[in-house]
Amino acid sequence: MTEPYTVRRASPEDAAAIIRLVDDVAAQEEWLGIDRFPLSMEQEVQFLAAAESSIYLSLVCTGEAGSVVGVLTASRGTDTRLAHVSRLALAVSPTHRRHGIGRRLLDGMEEWGRSQGVRRSTLSVLASNEAAIALFQSFGFREEGRFERQYRLQHGFVDEIWMVKWLQGEVHAGV
Repeated sequence: MTEPYTVRRASPEDAAAIIRLVDDVAAQEEWLGIDRFPLSMEQEVQFLAAAESSIYLSLVCTGEAGSVVGVLTASRGTDTRLAHVSRLALAVSPTHRRHGIGRRLLDGMEEWGRSQGVRRSTLSVLASNEAAIALFQSFGFREEGRFERQYRLQHGFVDEIWMVKWLQGEVHAGV
């Protein structure tokens, strides 16, 4: 039987669980380009309390017991020249992968992005994270660029892949 999952906006009460989740995923270095969650507990609580819904999005996916098993953050540009672009990050618990959690979080991001006038959503992913790349491609993201040997992992250097999805029609140069 599949565990019921719920996607909702993150709250300050989720800060500790978000940090634990990201740290767990980062510990398996082939998945994320960070060693650990970049904010302190206090900073994350403050961020979640002050996050403006038109600029920032922080979603969590919880399992049956209410535990946080996935997190997605997105932020759109605050400058008028970048207000149409959002940058996202996604992490799913290793024990809850392949249950549609990433897809549910991406659906939430896309709904938010469209409601905020976001046209272009971007992300970066380690080339070693084949499962995430496949998920993003199945969701309509395409590779737009690559930084060769950007990350140094224990087993060697890994490329960073930049991916993009146009949410409201692709815009071409000069348009």
